[in-house]
Amino acid sequence: MSARLPQTERDLEEVELPVHFEWQSRFGMIKIDIVDGVAYVNGERVEPASAPLPSSSSSGEA
Repeated sequence: MSARLPQTERDLEEVELPVHFEWQSRFGMIKIDIVDGVAYVNGERVEPASAPLPSSSSSGEA
């Protein structure tokens, strides 16, 4: 199960940078920042994934 981010009414191209988003989860506060096209989570730089993530429909069951 994955949490969904809130829907936005604007396209990403229209969002002014930098972006700051805070999310209170049961594990604590998660802070997400986008600065100059670079993502940071809780102050740590996040590198883009080099490969697409597996689809959520693949459960690994045969």
